[in-house]
Amino acid sequence: MRILSTYCIITVFLFSACEDPDPVFPEEVVLSCQEDVDMIAPLLLQGVFDALDPIAAFRGNVTIESNTGSCGSPITDLSFFEAYRFWLGSLTINSTDITDLDFLSTIEQFRGGLTITNCDNLDSISLPSCALIEEFFTVTNNPILTDIQIGQDLDEDIYEEIDIDSMVMVSNPALTSWRPGLSNIDFVKTALIRDNTLLTDLSALSNLSMPSTTFDMEMYGATINESGENMDTDSLNMPSNTFINAVLPNNDYSWLSKAIVTPRFNDDGVNIGRIDTFRIFGQVSVPELCPLVDIAASIGLEVVSNVNGTLTNITPEQLEMECPE
Repeated sequence: MRILSTYCIITVFLFSACEDPDPVFPEEVVLSCQEDVDMIAPLLLQGVFDALDPIAAFRGNVTIESNTGSCGSPITDLSFFEAYRFWLGSLTINSTDITDLDFLSTIEQFRGGLTITNCDNLDSISLPSCALIEEFFTVTNNPILTDIQIGQDLDEDIYEEIDIDSMVMVSNPALTSWRPGLSNIDFVKTALIRDNTLLTDLSALSNLSMPSTTFDMEMYGATINESGENMDTDSLNMPSNTFINAVLPNNDYSWLSKAIVTPRFNDDGVNIGRIDTFRIFGQVSVPELCPLVDIAASIGLEVVSNVNGTLTNITPEQLEMECPE
């Protein structure tokens, strides 16, 4: 990978402008202060994706990081991003300068991954046009982040759902809500949602599609369907492994009520789909699990309740006996 200094980037830019009609883009760009941004923006604005000439687009990775030296003034203007609908490389935001993500409001697709970490002054993640985050979406260690919303203004004529390849949302101590956009969330490969101790509004996941491999979530008295009932007409194809840790009681499990084994057929047309693990552990009680009574046995649900320090298995048979019809 080439990581170009600001001086080298501008040198490339000037050389390209004089000698070659096609600009030469760096593979890696690091922005630590506004001077960095002001120098690289004219070059990157020449790399906006154009379907008529897709090869000419900027495909590099950009990191926005806190200034640790004597670079110059804080980053205040990232408006060059607003020219983009499709961000082809990765974008990493790790900066105390960033207080909002308004500069990403036009981007519909992040094709190389999006990381938002250690942003001490960011209190909200709003990606209104976003419908696709490929590779990874990582949200970690953002101390005052309270709210996430994705796809609230996306083009429904183009996008039927919001696709996130691999989600990691960990250690955001002030995060309280992930609110829905206009379309349902589809976790494609994996999802890890842990150590967000105030996250109780997960309504964005009310009609989600589960990932193919692993879903791992901690719940702290979370609500997903306010009605306590999953109104989605479709089945919920389950991943190979699902782990839910009820750290606190009074969680909503109705979103799992349509769970089924994901069909998978071999060369002979035989369905060999299976669930390796579907486990709920922690502060969980029979009444909370009653929305799952009809599917608990068929999906191999394992429940280990740890109420008052006593480990107790809750079986599908027990749910049938104790849940009202």
